[in-house]
Amino acid sequence: MFGSRINLDTTDVKILSGEEAGLHYPRRGGNHSDMSLNPQLLSWLICDGVHIDPSSGKHYILGVFSHIRARTFPVRHPRMVFFLTVAGLREGKHQLKITMGLPMEEQKTLVDREFEAQSPLQRISLINEFQGLGFDAPGQYAISIDIDDETLLVSALPVIGPEGSQAPGMS
Repeated sequence: MFGSRINLDTTDVKILSGEEAGLHYPRRGGNHSDMSLNPQLLSWLICDGVHIDPSSGKHYILGVFSHIRARTFPVRHPRMVFFLTVAGLREGKHQLKITMGLPMEEQKTLVDREFEAQSPLQRISLINEFQGLGFDAPGQYAISIDIDDETLLVSALPVIGPEGSQAPGMS
C-alpha cells in the first residue's frame, strides 16, 4: 500500500525520560564508573613503520604486510610495528598485553605495558615496535591482543618457508 496514510492516535503516548526508560547517564563532570564500557579495537595493522607528522599529529602507516616469507629458519625479522587503535576505555590507566606463538606451544609475551585513557570517547593509537623478532619455524603464529586481561583480538601471522613450504596443519 505504497502512498497510503497512517493515522496515529497519540493520546496514550508518553515520552519517557532516560531514567524512566532504564538508561543511566553519568553526570556531567562525574566519573564514568557506572557506565558499561567495552574496550574496542578499532584498527590493527602490522607494518614496517609509522611516521607521526609533527605539525598535524597524523599517523602515516608505511609498508603494511600480512605474512612473512623466509628462506631458512630460525629467522629474525629486522623491524616491524604493530599499530593499533582502541576506544571505549574508562578514564585512567590500562594494561596492554600482546602475545604470540605457534599453536600448541607456549605463547611469548611481546608487549606488556601500561597506557592511559583520558575519556571513553578518546581514540588511542598504540605503536609497538619490534626489532629482530625471531621465528623458529614456518607456521601460523597466533597473535593475541588483550587490554586489562580482556582479549580483543586473536589473529594469525603466517610465516612461510622456501617455495611456500608451511608447517604441518597450515593451509
